Amino acid sequence: MSGGHAAALPLEGAFALAALALLRGGRLALLAPFWLAGTLFVASEAASPAVAEPFAGWVRVAADRPDGVRRIAPQRIELIPSATIGGAPLTTTTAFLLDAGRHSRSNGDWCWVVGTLESHRPARNPGARPPPPLLQCRATVEKPPPLPPLARARRAIDRCASAIEAQLEAKLSPASAALACSLALGRSDRLAPELRASLRASGAWHLFAVSGSHVVLVAALLAWLLPRRPRAVVRAVTLASVLLFVLLSGAQPPAWRAACAHAAWWLARGRPVAPCSASVLAAAFLLLVGLFPPQLRDVGLQLSFAAVFALLVAARHGPTRSPRGTGHGIDARRPLGRALRGALFASLATAPLTAFHFGTIAWWAPLATLLLTPFVTLGLLASLVACAACFAPAPLLLPLDVSLRALDRSVAPIAAAVAALPGSAVAVAAPSLLLLALLGASWLALFGRCAKAAIALASAALILSLRSADPPAPLTLLDVGHGQAALLRSSTRCDLVDAGGSDADAGETLVAALRAMGIARLDALVLSHLDADHCGAADAVVAALDVGEVVVTPAAASELATAESEGLRRLRDALAQRGVAVRRVVAGETVGPHEVVWPPRDRTFAARNDGSLALAARIDGARLLFPGDLEGYPLVELAQSLGDAPPFDLVVLPHHGNRDPGLEPFVERCRTTRAFVSRSTRELPSATEQALGAAGIAWRSTARSGALSWPAKKP
Repeated sequence: MSGGHAAALPLEGAFALAALALLRGGRLALLAPFWLAGTLFVASEAASPAVAEPFAGWVRVAADRPDGVRRIAPQRIELIPSATIGGAPLTTTTAFLLDAGRHSRSNGDWCWVVGTLESHRPARNPGARPPPPLLQCRATVEKPPPLPPLARARRAIDRCASAIEAQLEAKLSPASAALACSLALGRSDRLAPELRASLRASGAWHLFAVSGSHVVLVAALLAWLLPRRPRAVVRAVTLASVLLFVLLSGAQPPAWRAACAHAAWWLARGRPVAPCSASVLAAAFLLLVGLFPPQLRDVGLQLSFAAVFALLVAARHGPTRSPRGTGHGIDARRPLGRALRGALFASLATAPLTAFHFGTIAWWAPLATLLLTPFVTLGLLASLVACAACFAPAPLLLPLDVSLRALDRSVAPIAAAVAALPGSAVAVAAPSLLLLALLGASWLALFGRCAKAAIALASAALILSLRSADPPAPLTLLDVGHGQAALLRSSTRCDLVDAGGSDADAGETLVAALRAMGIARLDALVLSHLDADHCGAADAVVAALDVGEVVVTPAAASELATAESEGLRRLRDALAQRGVAVRRVVAGETVGPHEVVWPPRDRTFAARNDGSLALAARIDGARLLFPGDLEGYPLVELAQSLGDAPPFDLVVLPHHGNRDPGLEPFVERCRTTRAFVSRSTRELPSATEQALGAAGIAWRSTARSGALSWPAKKP
């Protein structure tokens, strides 16, 4: 099964016929097949091995790089269907572009890229989802091949959107321009980072990403503004305007879903017996997947359809009559109850998907949606008017600027307050595909009013989620990019040696991996030294888990007390807030069953690496060695201090396996046959490989294999 696309999905024509059957009043049983088709498609993609193939084609930049991120950070892009991967057609539409040789491109830019596309990349850590495809650029061509006609039209629309964005930024205040571009153009990169973080933590980010609600509002405005007759002209103008809005806003999958549903609704209105809302939704899904099959793997598309289907289930189980007046004024209780029920159902339906893709669940998403929807609706109206009048003189846009600024000041504190509530963004283990299929089938049963079947399916999902796991490995060296984090587990103890990572999301990545392995408490967090690649995520670990103590060298403890850098200040504050004790150790002392073998007592070092804490761990009779970032003469001295100690079963290479003259006598004295190395690059220095080969040591790297377990699990 190659690529997952051709094997798991029928031909596009079959999807079109199924969509037409639904519009003609077909049975809702067709909902189950395309749900299962999506599950099989995702399963086949996830099971595929990592592939790196030549790439040549057009790409469209789908997001700016956030401020403050290194220039080599990947940038989200969209692959144009005219591109090829090793001569074969594309099986994906979105990827991340890694181009260290150029400055970051802007949202909506188009460029021809020649490079290598790594698709179907394996998950790097336990509980994590496979990362998106990565396109590594080797060159850009000044005179690329011409674009197909449809792609040329879309590029022209992107340029129009960029011109509107430039006008808004020139004539509105920064906050107003950012809000208008996010709501009307789908360009949310310039929103304040604090607001983005609050919206994501509260589960309300979907309100700022162009989605079905935006498309529905645009269609409702057109229906109100346009005359009622002739109907054919009204329908054509409405559909064309909705399509133009979807393209101007970046052609986001949820917006495409709403546009397809709107088109299906208009087609169905002329029939004597119109299909139900679920049939229209299913037809829109099949039409969209039939036109763009790779979109089925898009997270936004899955979340959008799951949320709308949950709204249909909520309406089906709600009151059959519209709320009436009480005789004493407007009855606000029943409409509010309907809105709350719909928000709750949508959150419950999308929670498994957010856990599957992101490893988090926002329990307060219904509350955030209810509180923010009125402000977002008003903001969208003002944003649409501002885009329509963006080329007018700046004084005419002043009322819109004032309105958007007021809305921005109202939204930010509400999102921040909800995000600050306990359980706003809880990290959880990613569910299995079988669990998702059972939960999806339970929603289908709920829609069909089959309560017993829904209960049985939900119960099966609960039993599956509580199944016993395999016994944990004594050592798991996690993949944290450029850094190190090693989890030691025995029947009575759990310790973490280093909590490194210099990337912006290192703390989130490490905490998610620990939670996925069921770690709620650490007896000790051992930090070899205070470089970011060994303690950059320590503050996140201390804040998220129950940590018994933090173990450091005396020099590191003194440095932590002064905390001159921002990272160390965050760690110090986290330790104070959680009441975690810091213990100083030197060679000869122990951390549980583990022995500290470096640094010697009453020794000081000019460099952090030379004074790294080295730990000889003992787990179930095995001996493991963690030398930190020791190098040069301290590494040679450590090797000499080992004397005639028993051989080590495994050694984590010092200083990420970097070339070092002291490495050869060190590995010779360790007398090990296996070594792990935590790196961000695939290859070791040639001198390091020669030293390991001369000692007969087999080594594995996180850069090649992701998280490493010892002993390795049997296949």
